[in-house]
Amino acid sequence: MKRNMLSLAVFVGLSAALWSCEHQLDSENFLEIAPPDTTTMIQVSLSPFENQYLFTVPTWVSYDLNTFGLTVYNVEFYVGDQLIHSDNKAVGGFVFEPSPWGIGTETMSMVVNTDTNTGSLADMLKAEGFVFKQEWEVLLDGGSPNVVEITRIENKDGILEIEWEEYERFNFQKYILYRNFGEVEWSGQAHVIAEITDPTQHSWLDSSFIGGTGIYWVEVYGSQQKATSQKQQFDFPKPQLELLWVKGDSASFRWTQNAFHRAVDHVTVTVPDHYPQPAITLFSSENSTDTAFVANNLLFGSTSEYTLSVYPKTNIPANEDIQVMRSSVSFGIGIKFSPFEKFIGDPVNNLFYGYGEGKIRQYAYPELVKKDSCGSSFFEHWFVSLYDQKLVTQVYSDMTLHSHNELDQITTHSYSDFGLNGFWSNLSISANNRLVGPVGFSTGLYDLTNQQMVVSSDNQELDWSTLSPDGNYIFTRKYLGYADQMTITIWRITATGFEAIGSLPANNYSVLTWVPDGGHRLVALTGYQFNMEGATENHFGIFDAESLREISGFQVKAGYFAGIDPVSELVAFTIQSPDYGDREFVYVYHYDTGDLNSRVPLSPKTDNFYLYRSHLFSSKGFGIDISIF
Repeated sequence: MKRNMLSLAVFVGLSAALWSCEHQLDSENFLEIAPPDTTTMIQVSLSPFENQYLFTVPTWVSYDLNTFGLTVYNVEFYVGDQLIHSDNKAVGGFVFEPSPWGIGTETMSMVVNTDTNTGSLADMLKAEGFVFKQEWEVLLDGGSPNVVEITRIENKDGILEIEWEEYERFNFQKYILYRNFGEVEWSGQAHVIAEITDPTQHSWLDSSFIGGTGIYWVEVYGSQQKATSQKQQFDFPKPQLELLWVKGDSASFRWTQNAFHRAVDHVTVTVPDHYPQPAITLFSSENSTDTAFVANNLLFGSTSEYTLSVYPKTNIPANEDIQVMRSSVSFGIGIKFSPFEKFIGDPVNNLFYGYGEGKIRQYAYPELVKKDSCGSSFFEHWFVSLYDQKLVTQVYSDMTLHSHNELDQITTHSYSDFGLNGFWSNLSISANNRLVGPVGFSTGLYDLTNQQMVVSSDNQELDWSTLSPDGNYIFTRKYLGYADQMTITIWRITATGFEAIGSLPANNYSVLTWVPDGGHRLVALTGYQFNMEGATENHFGIFDAESLREISGFQVKAGYFAGIDPVSELVAFTIQSPDYGDREFVYVYHYDTGDLNSRVPLSPKTDNFYLYRSHLFSSKGFGIDISIF
């Protein structure tokens, strides 16, 4: 129904002759009402009838009568035959409440009684007078509004359309369309999607809906009251991210095109970065038809969550997490195997070991497949014997040797079996089947093949000795007591004892180990392994034990030692690089030349990395060929 505002300008005047009322419409949309056919001898100023004949809410009606000296006896207003106001003053007013009359057209009339001012006896006795009457046709609709129900919710050419019944009464003020997001928020939460003041517009295209759940309802306002529809729920599956393949440090993703593509603003695929950096955006597009891409240079080290986020064109005042449609897949690049707490590689055979959850697992290289496993309780230290490649675990006073052909085939020894006072935490077995340990107040060298102590010494400077892979040298440390400084002394093993060759310069040596190649090359890293303010580079060096000559040496970024491999001649460090927003990398160098071999970007929250051959392994259970980087 077409709504019409009723407007009439009324002016009644006095002259020597009778005056008649004039009528004029202000708009072509106004409902035509017949002008009153009343003649009078007074002038009327009446509000709101100067521009309104529609009453939907309680309205103040005021009047001002110019009687040109006539005395007003009574002023009365009627709707139909019902008196709604009475007074005896020329100026007054009242509140008109339209609701008792329902919906429709009524006649409102005003009756004014005055004297005649003739001076006659009848006039003085108020036995005669003038009666003035004015009538108006008015439209009344002051009751509570009717409920309008949602009639249809459907996808209309790529955008969700909600349609409801048209409101057909005169007291219409506005529609308000609400949405709730379903289970992801409180059921009483209401978000305004649209506010409409045109009663003929009873549908809406919701550009905030791109999937998931939409619970919709409509409130209609009329006569300053509201009526609420039933809630209607619409569900549509969220877009799903799918992983197609992973190759090296690349992965292929795809997802279904959003059915509500006209409401999509943009799409992203992200992966978490190192705290406090924001997530890394791998893909972003404003083209809703883009549904696949290949990501390169992915982060290594652990399972990462890759998230597809679809953003709507219209944001409503609500938490972004419930407006944005998200879907995730989790994976890590490289070969997946069991996570481990400890890792060690066999320097002779193509085998490596991981320990975790009370199990030792043996893997073949380069296939990275498990060959064997066995149960094992806690141990402090482990290594691979360079003599027979047995895996040796050490805890306190005992060491257990596992055959690399069958891990459950074990032999256990106590330090007392070798005439030692205990085991040092840097225990090893050399290529000539020897080990060193504490004897008395110093050091002894034991031959496992002949089962006898070869040499021993009372020199306390030999305490905590570390045996070279060939079994012919040891090194010792002497802490100087300031700034983490120490001196490193190299000793030659002779037939009769230990002979000092010389010492490396005093320095902060954060890593000291032998190159596990069966020889006697000493690895020394000077500088702290963790980043300190103002310290960005350390020195890596390899020294020949016999000559104390530095065979190789170069500057490396400050970072944690991640292993050295004599077969590939590589050394690795885990580094937090300020050059890349404090992201973490493993830097891999050729240790003979100092040339950078590769820089492997690391995923967050990965504890430890280990280099073996040309592969990098993470404690989260992933291994990858570094040549792809």
